[in-house]
Amino acid sequence: MVILEEGEQQWLIGLTPQAEQIFKVKPPENWSFYYLSKHTNINTAVVCISELERFDWFFGIDPKDGALAPLNRAY
Repeated sequence: MVILEEGEQQWLIGLTPQAEQIFKVKPPENWSFYYLSKHTNINTAVVCISELERFDWFFGIDPKDGALAPLNRAY
């Protein structure tokens, strides 16, 4: 997975080992991608920065389609 910035737009892109694109998703509304991480409840996660809240947040990533699910605050 990679985080790509194109101008003002960010994308989280999932790739196969052969570099074929599996998914391409935008960050949740009012959030920006910060960094990729592991999480105790899910293998693959991304930490996002909020435009409205004061804490960073873990989002789980579904490796099949890139769906993002909020998990908990990132410390």
